[in-house]
Amino acid sequence: MNKFPTGRIDAAEAVSPAAEIDSNILEPSTTLVQQQIDELEQSIKDLQQKVQDEKELAASLCGSLKKAASKITSLDKEKEEWKQKTFKFEEEEGFERIEHEGTNEEVKVVLGQSLCRFSVDSIGEPNRREQQRKASDAASDANFLKRPSFYQESFSEHFFPVRNQIDGEVTSSQQIRKKLSIPARYAASMARRPCGHLSVALVVSIILSFVAFRFGDFKVEVNNAGWWSRGTKISNRAAQELLVSSNREDLFFSDKVKKETGRDVWMELQTAIQPNWQGGDDEDEEKQENDSGTLANVCSGQWYGSTKMVSRGERHMYGMLKTKNADDKNDDKVESILKEDAIYNMCEVEEDTLTALENSDSCYKCPSASNGVDRCISPYSLVLLARQYLANNYTSEFATTAATSIPCDNLRTLWTPSAQSEFTSMLQKCANWALVVSSNNQSAEQKDFGNLDECPFSQFMPTVVDDLFPASYPPTVRYTSSFYATKKSGSILERMYEDAESKKYDGSDGNPLSGVYDTTESDFYDFYSDSIVGRDMSLAVGSAGVTVVAMIIHTKSPFLTLMGLFQIILSFPLAYFVYYFIAGLVFFPFLNFIGIFVVFALGADDVFVAVDKWKNARHELPHGTTEQVAALALPDAAYAMLLTSTTTAAAFFATAICPVGPIVCFAVFCGLLITFDYLMNIFLVFPALCLYDKWILKGSKNKCINFDWCCQNTASDDSNATDIESSTRPSTPAVTNENIDLTESDIRHNELEAEKRTLIHRFLDAYYNILHKFRWFVLGVVIAATTVCAVFAAQLTLPVSSEVAILPDSNPYQMHRSWSENLLSNVLAKGEGSETLI
Repeated sequence: MNKFPTGRIDAAEAVSPAAEIDSNILEPSTTLVQQQIDELEQSIKDLQQKVQDEKELAASLCGSLKKAASKITSLDKEKEEWKQKTFKFEEEEGFERIEHEGTNEEVKVVLGQSLCRFSVDSIGEPNRREQQRKASDAASDANFLKRPSFYQESFSEHFFPVRNQIDGEVTSSQQIRKKLSIPARYAASMARRPCGHLSVALVVSIILSFVAFRFGDFKVEVNNAGWWSRGTKISNRAAQELLVSSNREDLFFSDKVKKETGRDVWMELQTAIQPNWQGGDDEDEEKQENDSGTLANVCSGQWYGSTKMVSRGERHMYGMLKTKNADDKNDDKVESILKEDAIYNMCEVEEDTLTALENSDSCYKCPSASNGVDRCISPYSLVLLARQYLANNYTSEFATTAATSIPCDNLRTLWTPSAQSEFTSMLQKCANWALVVSSNNQSAEQKDFGNLDECPFSQFMPTVVDDLFPASYPPTVRYTSSFYATKKSGSILERMYEDAESKKYDGSDGNPLSGVYDTTESDFYDFYSDSIVGRDMSLAVGSAGVTVVAMIIHTKSPFLTLMGLFQIILSFPLAYFVYYFIAGLVFFPFLNFIGIFVVFALGADDVFVAVDKWKNARHELPHGTTEQVAALALPDAAYAMLLTSTTTAAAFFATAICPVGPIVCFAVFCGLLITFDYLMNIFLVFPALCLYDKWILKGSKNKCINFDWCCQNTASDDSNATDIESSTRPSTPAVTNENIDLTESDIRHNELEAEKRTLIHRFLDAYYNILHKFRWFVLGVVIAATTVCAVFAAQLTLPVSSEVAILPDSNPYQMHRSWSENLLSNVLAKGEGSETLI
């Protein structure tokens, strides 16, 4: 064994001559090994460089993750502080606490895993839809903490302690909390017990409504009284005419009445208040169908030409007839009713009408001269006067038997030109006599007729001729009337109205006469107007239908729509309760029914305001309890509605200074309607919103509560999601590593862009663009329309009559009223513009 103590090899000792190797053989092997070593060294360097690059990449990724985790941790910590403050406040104030599915820690973990996988992990792609939904919730919570709104600021002031600042410094030792206002406390109390508030409001309102309709003498009818109280010259004259008409007989024989009873009728009318002067007496109109006193008066002939015949209270039916060209002022072009064909036609019309009255037992019957059978007596008309003239029985009291002794065919035969001429002359004497009698305030006994011939007819009434007849030449009768001795009980009047609607009363065919019918109290007119009001109620139902559709589209909740409809409907009887029992207004004109359309419009608007305020509050406070949302949203909604309701109601109440009775009643009733609509919105819709929110928080899928969820596209992986505000707030864009550092303005811009995709925003944007594009043209159209309306308004004339025309001029009952104004009796009753006031 060789040893090397020196640590080196001696050349002589290391290589012996016998072991010497050929250098040509070793040289190639050494070169190959060296190359392999160089390659290995280069590989090591490359690996070291790759390791260094991987380390730098990992460090960069770790830095990004640390930044993201730091932001998430900060937001989560701040949110946890808010949560603890909320729980503390709930324990102090006694609010109901609702546990939401999912905790802050879960959101943090999911968000953290989602970002890590998205950044560094390419294996096991996560569920993107679930990831984006949860990230969206987290972003919404972050935005809630970063960007305070009106509701969030109010939330902070009322529900959490805030630090008090003294001399510009914040003192942490002094913690204060702003107390809730009284409306907010009531709203929170309502949200804790919504069922109780809603039940009490419904029960109380239904009871008061029953009392109002049951004991308040409520009737759906047209009441035309009250329009004479306007304080103008025309209305004063109309009031005078009405009073004089109802006391005509006493005024005509005023001296006789004063001698017998000591009453000065004229002085009494001028100084004493006349009760029920516009609406008639309060006596029971359902008298016996055969009033013995009236029957005796009719059958004796005393009824003809008496004031009872034309009295409003007696309600006798009378027909109005006119010739074809009655409106022509040229007497030569008008065919007079006194002509042979016209008299015959009038006689036939009266016979047909009497037959219809007999069949319905609507008239007073007297024994007939021919066979003793009871028949309706002939009406008081030109035909009756012609028969009395031909029978030479016109100077004494008219006999009912003689009135029908001449049939229509015989009347036509006997109506010769000479008879017609003499009868016309007698009729003119009576018309002129009537003019003198009514020329001053003296009674019949005090009249000085001078050389004027007295009326040859003992029971003449100026109802048979028109006001132009006395001065016409040749003498022409354009309008005339026929008064029938009919009964006045309510059932009989309704039966006669039905016969008139069925065309059972002969109105002739317009050749040569045309006829229409009504009573002295215009009962047919009122019956028809009442039916028109009933038909107009269908328009109110249509208005209600449109309102319901609008509410259900806006609220997407049949339950809230039903409560809104109850709010509107119940405001009507509640307003009538105060109107009748508290305000003491027993007069309910037909004009008040227009308030139905007013309350439907304003009621729907109040529902929209309440629902929108609630949804806005829930959107801004997604994790707030129902009590917290109610305490903030409901006072805000109530205040907004109070402003609009107060101004509208005040405008109606201010109209009550008008002297017209029906307008006063309309103004008061509409003001009460708006007031109670506002109150019912608070007591019905507000508790309904609290119930609605509680049901939504519990995840209710009942379509009667809310059907918005069924219209949304729900995938299978979202079927178990219980987003409590999914139906009340728009979705927030999902959080990714691209938008996690977005500024507040960017987030708000994205939200506005999302809102613009809704239908209502697209519609409003299009409307605005069109309006803005043609703004100058629209301005010109508005100015032109205003100018045209002002010109036409300046051309309006004052009314020439105090009558309230509800029906069109083509309606037969309106025609009857218009034609009656042309009778000489009505013109004389109005006093031809007398300045005497009563």
